[in-house]
Amino acid sequence: MDTVSKIQRELSGVTLSTVQQVLQRFYETVSNLRRPGTGRKRCMTVRQDRYMVLTILRNHFLTAVEVKNHHLRAGRINLSIVSIRQRLAKENLKPLKPVNRFRNEKWITYFI
Repeated sequence: MDTVSKIQRELSGVTLSTVQQVLQRFYETVSNLRRPGTGRKRCMTVRQDRYMVLTILRNHFLTAVEVKNHHLRAGRINLSIVSIRQRLAKENLKPLKPVNRFRNEKWITYFI
């Protein structure tokens, strides 16, 4: 009995061609993982990602805009704020949101 048709019979709702494609990919790559696509290239390397995460961990009070400016001053590439937030979300980190900064600065300058 053919393996493809045997697998196809066990899986209901899956066509024979789908099973053939999956098996062919498995035989080529010896893995069931998805192949890397030809999507957009990343603007940051793994090292730059690590540097940005370390920057946030060292200065946890920085906003995403301040992280961007910190990277520019350090001679790194120009990053968008969205990509900074996405990379930090992958590390389960959040940049600070400057909600009451102006009010706090006024309070500090008034009492100091």
